[in-house]
Amino acid sequence: MKRKIWYTYDDIHRVIKELAEKIQNSGTKYDAMIAIGGGGFIPARMLRCFLEIPIYAVTTAYYDSDNEGQVTEEVKKVQWLDPVPDALKGKNVLVVDEVDDSRVTMEFCLNELLKEDFGTVGVAVLHEKIKA
Repeated sequence: MKRKIWYTYDDIHRVIKELAEKIQNSGTKYDAMIAIGGGGFIPARMLRCFLEIPIYAVTTAYYDSDNEGQVTEEVKKVQWLDPVPDALKGKNVLVVDEVDDSRVTMEFCLNELLKEDFGTVGVAVLHEKIKA
């Protein structure tokens, strides 16, 4: 039986503050965040309050908007850093998303971003879904 869990804004804010502290204590100073849209925008914006670094955005399409819950054959770039801004070249970036569900989107984004000239590429995810 599936059970829904409801989180308040205060719950999410607390988790993001804790996540920001972990990031700050990680030993890596990040220069910017890359939010994976649409879900990564809100946690990235909240993290910015604590990390005080700029946010860039990428957007992909994996879920089929015509068939709810279904996936497409492959992840596609909708919006991308193309070309990567000079201000990010050689810099440490933190990729942010709200949920690590199937890992397909995150894996796609990381593989694409690792082709670029960044320093360290880190990952911050608000919630990791565990599927049975």
